[in-house]
Amino acid sequence: MRLPTPATPAVSHRAANVRSSAIRDLLANARVPGMLSLAGGLPEPSTFPVELLAEAARRQVLEHRDVLQYAPTEGDPRLREHIAAYESVRQSRLVDPDHVLVTTGSQQALAMAAGVVADAGDTIAVPHPCYLGALQTFGAAGLVIHPVGTRDGQLDLDHLEAELVGGLSIPAMYVVANHGNPDGTRLNDATNRRLAVLAERFGFWLLEDDPYRELWFDDAPVAALGSHTANVLSLGSFSKTIAPGLRVGWIVAEGDARGALVRLKQAADLHTPALSQALIADLLDNRGWFVSHTDSLRALYASRRDAMADALHTTFGSRFHFTPPTGGMFAWGELEDVDTSALLAGALAQGVCFVPGAEFEAGGPSLGSWLRLSYATLSADQLHEGVRRVAAAVELLDADRESLVATS
Repeated sequence: MRLPTPATPAVSHRAANVRSSAIRDLLANARVPGMLSLAGGLPEPSTFPVELLAEAARRQVLEHRDVLQYAPTEGDPRLREHIAAYESVRQSRLVDPDHVLVTTGSQQALAMAAGVVADAGDTIAVPHPCYLGALQTFGAAGLVIHPVGTRDGQLDLDHLEAELVGGLSIPAMYVVANHGNPDGTRLNDATNRRLAVLAERFGFWLLEDDPYRELWFDDAPVAALGSHTANVLSLGSFSKTIAPGLRVGWIVAEGDARGALVRLKQAADLHTPALSQALIADLLDNRGWFVSHTDSLRALYASRRDAMADALHTTFGSRFHFTPPTGGMFAWGELEDVDTSALLAGALAQGVCFVPGAEFEAGGPSLGSWLRLSYATLSADQLHEGVRRVAAAVELLDADRESLVATS
């Protein structure tokens, strides 16, 4: 007797339609021998405080077995004290440790925040271009993306205000406060103050993501949005400053939002690994260490920013339009007459990878001729070689296009 063909169950519509991360996909290419990756924003591994972490891990595991036990959902009280002190400086106001929730990276904080401030079908405003991880998260939450363009390096709040007056309804707006991903935009004090005014006038949340704050090169960042309004959920991370593999981030929230976030955290993973939290708290107990450490990070990444800028100027001249970033890990620019999505295959063949601009589109004007290049992980010589390989791929793409024109 022939058995009936088993029916294959389907995944949910929401899960099936979550966009893939081109950056995560490209990391597989980055492991190919000889490949120079300008794609992912990976911190320089030599900056990881491995000896201090090893000492702290041995001490914690041998002397404090509770770091291997279940832990409070809100996070390690000692670490929350450190984060509250940091946020008090960042926000120019006293932040209560009870308002700090430790998360498994700031990506989890972003996912939980999306679940607290909006329901599926709601519209969330985002900058255009926008961090791909945020677009993934909001898509997974069933939110409708509404782009906000930029003008002179700042969000175009004139246009946003006109839309809000005209009836646009948003429960929240997402922003990367300093050295945005991918475009390197730093919100100035005037923009922050006006965002706060709009949030209070129209009654929406501001989701302020600030993982690159300490990686500034020229001028220190201005006070955060939390210094201007209570309508803000502040997200932070140790991934860019200590080590991403520890997966420790945080979110600052008060009132009903805090309680809702704790409940979502309980439902997601109960708590962030206690050992990871204890290791970072041990490092921060040395009050001068983090200041010295971030000073060295800034010096390293600033030198690599300079190397990248020199390589782009020397190799492409005026064909590559970009403004050297004032911080962060990325150069964001436009290549004249080049479809960077089409360019990627040729670049991979040349032994270099980057992220095409189209991956960061949030519904605004096309970014097809733009690309994001990370300078964080490669040496100055490697950056020059990586840019040379991108240029070689551009030459081949140009030649193919000219050949098609000649034969048409």
